[in-house]
Amino acid sequence: MEVRANRPAIDPSSSSWHAKCPGGPPERHPPEIEPLTFQNGPTLDFGGHRRAMMSRAVVNFLLDFVLLIVFVVLLGATLILRFVFPAATQADGWRLWGMGYDGWSEVQFWLLSLLFIGAIVHVMLHWTWVCGIVARRVLRKKAAVLEDGTMTLYGVGVLAIIFGLTAGLVLAAQLTVIPHST
Repeated sequence: MEVRANRPAIDPSSSSWHAKCPGGPPERHPPEIEPLTFQNGPTLDFGGHRRAMMSRAVVNFLLDFVLLIVFVVLLGATLILRFVFPAATQADGWRLWGMGYDGWSEVQFWLLSLLFIGAIVHVMLHWTWVCGIVARRVLRKKAAVLEDGTMTLYGVGVLAIIFGLTAGLVLAAQLTVIPHST
């Protein structure tokens, strides 16, 4: 739900208040315990305590910020593996900040996994926009509006293709790897 700061204020004594906000006007608290709310924004009621809902823009910002941090840390771990340690076959016994090559490789893998999951969530949050761009720009449909069910099916299909290609790549690598003979 998107919260807009430039909405006109609704007079709680007017009849339009009850049409737009069933349940009546919010209770007033003394200033020292006034709950945090967005300007004229929606709130959630948790056992008599009203709490502000996060807007979609705030959720997107937080997710993008976390993705940026994960990317920077992943870049650091990758640069350490590439330029600080020798090749993996020669790195036995080398340690940096308590971790050897295998430990740093593990950190890199989990950061990459976290970045991938975050990117999937990011695309899910923007899925309506993605479908609109594909319909208008790629398929050249004017004013194309897809139903939610259709967009969901497309999303599940895209995820299935991504996971299928990834699994196929890992399977092909496992079937064609040549083990080191001693």
